[in-house]
Amino acid sequence: VWVRGRVHSSRVKGNGGFLVLRQSTFTLQGTMFKSETIPKEMLKFLEHLPKESIVDVYGTVQTAEVKSCSQSTVEVSMSRLFCLARAAEIPFQ
Repeated sequence: VWVRGRVHSSRVKGNGGFLVLRQSTFTLQGTMFKSETIPKEMLKFLEHLPKESIVDVYGTVQTAEVKSCSQSTVEVSMSRLFCLARAAEIPFQ
């Protein structure tokens, strides 16, 4: 699936990255893990996306238990990530 939304939050721990996308009042979690097709540099890119940036995500929908998002029964396993509009850094984030 393709999903477009604003970056609500992003974090990277080890070889895995998590991205919460927001569209209006709905939130969705995306996950990305280092592999042969996803280099470590892509995780660094994900980690440094400013909040409120508009992104397109391509991936597969998987069932999951996500407590921090409004879409709590699914997540997107991301294979591609494109930043369409990078938000300005807010000094008080």
